[in-house]
Amino acid sequence: MINKNEKEEKLFLDMVIDELQTSYDEIDRKVKDYAKDIVETKQYIWENIAGLDNAEKAAKY
Repeated sequence: MINKNEKEEKLFLDMVIDELQTSYDEIDRKVKDYAKDIVETKQYIWENIAGLDNAEKAAKY
């Protein structure tokens, strides 16, 4: 039998796990978005490398 303190601890731990999962999901989404931006920027640079001057290359990428 679980006493009241154990039930409260379980509820609290479940709440902490939910918060951690939410944070993890948000971080994962941001990392994936950032990785996508990096790939797109790299693709843009490779497609337009000849047309970029040195200042553009240094400033944007």
